[in-house]
Amino acid sequence: MWPESEKRTSASLKPARIDSVRKDVFPDKVLNMKILQGLNTAIITINSFSYYDEVEFFKGFLDSCFNDIYTKSINNLILDLRGNDGGDPFCSAPLFAYLAKEAVPYFADQYGQYASLARPIPLAEKRFNGRLFTLVDGKCFSTNL
Repeated sequence: MWPESEKRTSASLKPARIDSVRKDVFPDKVLNMKILQGLNTAIITINSFSYYDEVEFFKGFLDSCFNDIYTKSINNLILDLRGNDGGDPFCSAPLFAYLAKEAVPYFADQYGQYASLARPIPLAEKRFNGRLFTLVDGKCFSTNL
């Protein structure tokens, strides 16, 4: 209603369903690894860390990727995070454990349910020691930073 008008308009709106909103906000998740044999290079694509209810699945993906990289002595890793707007730190912390050079905390201070991530993250047994190239874009937020 405009301030100078006496005319009223009403509308009946249907509420959005959470699953339809999530589909628009969080597109299909992509976890993929490809090895470029001739270039001794692996490409890991992670377009979301939003695996809040699937943390063990996500960790399994990482374990599989880095086991292959370790077993095949891959020296170059391209980590493609483009379009990844973040998600669960319990998913990104294991990735951090595979990439970090030393055990350091994920968070500087204790933070609610993530308090354990304020302690040094143990390095992964088969952590990556080669050359890392990380692809990011303007849609990388939250856990990516």
